[in-house]
Amino acid sequence: HSLLGSLDDIDRGFASRDRQMSVYLKLKALVYLHPEASRSLGNRLSSADQTSPSTEMVTTALSAVGSPEAQDALCEAVRAKKDDVRALSSLVPVLGSFGLPTQRVIALLTNLSHSPSPDVRSMAVLAFGAVAKKLAPKSPRRADLIVKDLVARLSSSKSTDDRLTLLLALGNTGSDTARSIIVSQQADPSPTVRRTVCTALSSFQHPDSVRALTKMLKSDQDPNVRASAVQALAAQNREPSVKEALL
Repeated sequence: HSLLGSLDDIDRGFASRDRQMSVYLKLKALVYLHPEASRSLGNRLSSADQTSPSTEMVTTALSAVGSPEAQDALCEAVRAKKDDVRALSSLVPVLGSFGLPTQRVIALLTNLSHSPSPDVRSMAVLAFGAVAKKLAPKSPRRADLIVKDLVARLSSSKSTDDRLTLLLALGNTGSDTARSIIVSQQADPSPTVRRTVCTALSSFQHPDSVRALTKMLKSDQDPNVRASAVQALAAQNREPSVKEALL
């Protein structure tokens, strides 16, 4: 019985849980040991029902291995589904999860981040921030270029929704530059922006973020912003000054 046939069985509900796990492990091994097989799996994703169990299984196997060939396969699937927002909502975040994203992944996310669709644009921008964090240890220059691009977009954006997404994407990067830019937005006139500043700062374990969040907790006039500051401070559990700020 072929592996592709087993995937069809899973979609028809003919496979036990143990059988599904066995198929997944075989898929993962195939992608790892035979990178060239990634292309045929990508072709399957390109034409598959995004809600089917086998689609999730193939996507997970490709993303878990994360080889350049696996990344290319997922990129092709994303391109094939470029007008299917529902499909992209599960595929695009995967592009931000690779340990060392390829230039093709970065180029595709760059393209999608300028999509006319607000939903697609948002997904891509958030994944773009995650890519910068993944790149930083091994390719800091490429990571810095992404951060600079996000900062430039934030400074020129007139759309509140886009600004919110960009702040969260900057938070995803984990970079010092991003942290400083996010902190600089703590007095924005919009309470929604200030709440998002709190959320974006929550992932930074750094005294500067604690100071900014403490200030917002103590002096912001909007109760929802103060509540967001409390939540963000609670996530900064490795910083010694947090307990004092919350008391």
